Amino acid sequence: SGRHWIPAKAVTIHERGLDINGPVTPGSSLTRTLVLTAEGLPATTLPDLTVTYPDALRGYPEPAQRQSSMAEERVIGQVEQTQALVPVPGHSGEVVLPEIRVPWWDVVEDREKVAVLPARTLQLTGMSSSGAAQSQQGASATAEEALPLDSPGHESLEANWIWPLLTALFGLGWLTTMAAWWLQVRTQRQRQANGTQDNTSIREQEQASFTLVCHHARNLNSDFFVQLPVWVRSLTGQPCSTVEAACRQLNQKELSEKVGQWQRAAFGQAPATAPDGGALEAALRKARQQWLRDRQSRNRKPGLPDFYPDGIQP
Repeated sequence: SGRHWIPAKAVTIHERGLDINGPVTPGSSLTRTLVLTAEGLPATTLPDLTVTYPDALRGYPEPAQRQSSMAEERVIGQVEQTQALVPVPGHSGEVVLPEIRVPWWDVVEDREKVAVLPARTLQLTGMSSSGAAQSQQGASATAEEALPLDSPGHESLEANWIWPLLTALFGLGWLTTMAAWWLQVRTQRQRQANGTQDNTSIREQEQASFTLVCHHARNLNSDFFVQLPVWVRSLTGQPCSTVEAACRQLNQKELSEKVGQWQRAAFGQAPATAPDGGALEAALRKARQQWLRDRQSRNRKPGLPDFYPDGIQP
């Protein structure tokens, strides 16, 4: 019933961080790490962990960390998703972090199960100590503004602060403008000098990665599942960390079917036949050619540059 197909012998989910003994003040930085572990699957086949947090918290996720290992001749895949949580000022009271559910298929018992991380509650306070200090400073400023215009205190405040402040602001604005202009000119010159070299380097990296993934496919080497997302990232320039994401970006039905057939044969409990290595390699080459043709078609639209420099064909 889940969005991702996860056939495994065991799947667990747990968290680290958020070791909180009391209320949390706005502006505090909290770190929460979610860990999804599967027995019988490599880490590249596991989905990312996405959580929708309430409005009282802002989430800043880091890139997911994936690791595969062997334990007693079994593959153990693990995904760690770390996220910084910052309470939003103006919110107080209880905030509930939602329950996380990951459906998966138990290949031993041949039925669906669900890995669950229970919901938990945080207690937020209404104002941080820095907010109280700012309120006190605001009250002092209000008291100073309440001085009569002809009082000595008011004249001294105006004479000592207004003109130096305006001078500093104008000077800062001028320096900022000059720095921005200098950086823009420098960046343009570097791009003009290195543009062709960078494009050639990207093309060579993509071809080398494609050659490697074809080699693994032809020999039905399990390193294929690790190398496929790496190659798709170099081809498309888009984030890609799982086999499922790679097949989705390539959008080639024949390749997706053969990769799925190999996954069932390699990791499924029921007997299954692996695809022919040569046919899998042919599907890879077909998917790459189709993706490049589609990219060139899109690049013919006005305002979009070509994927490869002039004079270089894939």
